[in-house]
Amino acid sequence: MRTILETIRVLLQINAGNDPAKFGEDIDNAPALLECALSKKYIKVEGLMTIPPISENTAETAHFFSNMYKYFIDISAKKLDNVNMNCVIGWTKNGDKHSFIDDYDK
Repeated sequence: MRTILETIRVLLQINAGNDPAKFGEDIDNAPALLECALSKKYIKVEGLMTIPPISENTAETAHFFSNMYKYFIDISAKKLDNVNMNCVIGWTKNGDKHSFIDDYDK
């Protein structure tokens, strides 16, 4: 039997480029967002998601992806209760889903 008090698995949405046209928390405020999520008994943080600023410069986009991955590693290393960092996901300018794990976990 399912109950209303089951754990909810979430991704924290981070605005990696502080773009006012995008949603999500500033990367500088991400620790406070994580702390807020962890204060909720029935939330389990599973990863991060972002949409980087639109740019033709792939190096600039890679910079935002790299920062997200570093934050992912920092959170993972803390071994916090209710955190099981499984993924870092972003969307590229053409709408493709992108997993950072494949690029940086080498």
